[in-house]
Amino acid sequence: MTHHHYDRRAPKKSQGFSWGRFPTGPHALVPGVEWRLFRRDLTGRLHAGLHLFPVETERSAIA
Repeated sequence: MTHHHYDRRAPKKSQGFSWGRFPTGPHALVPGVEWRLFRRDLTGRLHAGLHLFPVETERSAIA
């Protein structure tokens, strides 16, 4: 089974940082992949970042 950078990935924790990957719907204004990044700082506050990339963007450019 081949996985692509535009396949869905549920958020998973990894030492205070977690991320998820969600393809946008077929009727989205900009078809692409949304990356959701989450982390908690030492005081417990949640920091989130949402980044949208077109499907044809190379994974190395996203990283």
